Amino acid sequence: LDGFLDGLSQNDGSFEVFVNQGRILTTKVDLAVRGRNPALIALGDPSIADFQVLSSRQIRVEGRRLGVTDLSIVTPDNQTYSFEVRVVADLNPLRGQLHALFPDAALKLTAVRDHVVVEGQARDVAQVARIMDTVRAYLE
Repeated sequence: LDGFLDGLSQNDGSFEVFVNQGRILTTKVDLAVRGRNPALIALGDPSIADFQVLSSRQIRVEGRRLGVTDLSIVTPDNQTYSFEVRVVADLNPLRGQLHALFPDAALKLTAVRDHVVVEGQARDVAQVARIMDTVRAYLE
């Protein structure tokens, strides 16, 4: 994979994209070569992520919802590259929002695959319900 994408290390067969944000992948080979079929690009589950070809060497992958899917690229010279795409939540804005809304709660947020785990202490059951409603609204 190292000989195909810029910006991913040798060990990367997977990468993360935030929900409702995009990541541009820059290839080291052309995806369109005159006289050959263009690259074939496919996502396993387009409800999790989508892509757009920006140029002969750039693809933008956008996260649609939390989850994991695969991205396969067959180049014009029939080389196949496969990646795991993990769409995750950017938890920093949510942490800030929760701290502003519930300053007396001690909360810890962790992303685990396609889930967000909320741990900590709240004042009462009603506050826990409001915290969970805020988390759900943020993730939708």
